Amino acid sequence: MGNCVKKQSRRDISPSDDAVTSTPASVSLHGSDACPVAASLRLALLFKSVAVRFVPSDPSSPILLQCGPDAVSGDLDYLLRYIDGRFAGPPVVVRGPFSSGSPPLAAAVTIQHRSLGRLVDRAVEMAGDLTVGKGTRVGSPRGLGKLYSMLLEVLLEHAQMEERIVFPALERANRGLSRIATEEHARDLPIMNGIKEDIKAVGVMDSWTPAYQEALVDMVGRLRTLQENTRQHFMEEERDLLPLLEGEDEEEGVIDKCMEVMESTHSHLFPFFISSLLPHEAMHYLSLLLRFCSNRVGLASTFRSLTAHMDALPPPTPS
Repeated sequence: MGNCVKKQSRRDISPSDDAVTSTPASVSLHGSDACPVAASLRLALLFKSVAVRFVPSDPSSPILLQCGPDAVSGDLDYLLRYIDGRFAGPPVVVRGPFSSGSPPLAAAVTIQHRSLGRLVDRAVEMAGDLTVGKGTRVGSPRGLGKLYSMLLEVLLEHAQMEERIVFPALERANRGLSRIATEEHARDLPIMNGIKEDIKAVGVMDSWTPAYQEALVDMVGRLRTLQENTRQHFMEEERDLLPLLEGEDEEEGVIDKCMEVMESTHSHLFPFFISSLLPHEAMHYLSLLLRFCSNRVGLASTFRSLTAHMDALPPPTPS
């Protein structure tokens, strides 16, 4: 897997000077099935609504992106910048506050906050639709239950990761910080478990009875409390706690440890986790894993989950 990133080639790599386009004559990606960089590029092209033909090649060969007359090879960052310059759509490379010199642990936690916050928002919106009769097959008590079950698993793993990895590092910087943050996690646990039971109860009730309506209102109320608590908690961590990691020499293998604690998030739930990230956030998170994860077996499993998800999607429609 270490051979899937090759030194950048400067031959035939400059896109034409024409306007950015999303409909080239053909797009082919030559790379190894086992290469995380190839999977990252496939996701970047998916964000651009570009249909790509994947051509499996020998792992020792450099990745090659063929876009009409352009034949491009290089490292991930270079190829992502090429994709941004070649195709219309949302940018896949943006230098934001969590991607410019931030410690990898702080950047990873911040991006996880973005995903979790939006997933909570999605659950609140779906529950709200049920109360006004806008539910669909997906937006039903059953669909909400499936969404919330995955969300709860990622939320709990994120909290455990912070308690085992982030908070001890913060404690070295400022004693007492980890106790306060852990107490906030404990505060939200009964709410999260209560929502799970609320969704189960709503799912077995007769629709549109007074009891059903009351249960829906209670469930939405709890979800909105969780939404506000997580939003406040994430904001305070990013403002007051994560900057303290700047002065810490991060322990070697910290990203590996995050993946170990968040095992479900980085395996079968990885596409779900990625789904609520903006394209540049998703690509930066993948870049963090590629750069700082030494557990190549675990990394391969994470990217296999993502590749399998992309293989099951219909071809993208150009925007």
